[in-house]
Amino acid sequence: GGKYAVEITAQIGEGTGGKLNKWFMPGYNTVHARWYCLFEDDFDQGNHMHFCHLLANRQDNKWSAFGKAGQKPGGEDFYTSGLEPWRDWGKYPAPGEMMMYTYHMDMPIDSKMGKYWGEMFRPSTAFVPERGRWYCMEMMVKANTPGQADGEQNFWIDGELKGKFTGIRWRTTDRLKINAFWLMLYVHNSTKINRMWFDDVAIGETYIGPIPVTSGVEMK
Repeated sequence: GGKYAVEITAQIGEGTGGKLNKWFMPGYNTVHARWYCLFEDDFDQGNHMHFCHLLANRQDNKWSAFGKAGQKPGGEDFYTSGLEPWRDWGKYPAPGEMMMYTYHMDMPIDSKMGKYWGEMFRPSTAFVPERGRWYCMEMMVKANTPGQADGEQNFWIDGELKGKFTGIRWRTTDRLKINAFWLMLYVHNSTKINRMWFDDVAIGETYIGPIPVTSGVEMK
């Protein structure tokens, strides 16, 4: 809403980009993260990229959810979810369909690679953001009651609920709480320079929503 924004750039190459980590230990059972973002006019990550994530780390190790790509959570070690754009092998124009990329206890294995890559939770109606304009994005992760599959994750775009996913088992102990947020742009194979901007990031236990238009925010 002010004069400045955070720019993150993915240079040409494999595994490029950057991220900012925010911890709030020991954590909470329900966490919302809200941010504004703008994809540059010619942004094109190829097929898939990683974006903003909420993570649950062990209370005695704030790094327990880091470096776990391809691994299935055991219920006591970690779980994560990210709101991410995906082009679905060219089905959607860049940056792609918004979906939730999730590591949870009941996630399926990739039979071809023998790895547990993040499961894609996709809404019934695809939402593809336009490049060159600001969006307000918000995601929520709600931890399950240990022993029950009553966990949840949702996401909103410009204040509208676009994805709601329930019946998730994240954990087996209530000591494993959501306690980290990644503000991130990570491109697996960037064939061009990809640049985007973030602004007005907020984290809370309840729904946050867009900044009221009366505050003077001009969305272009």
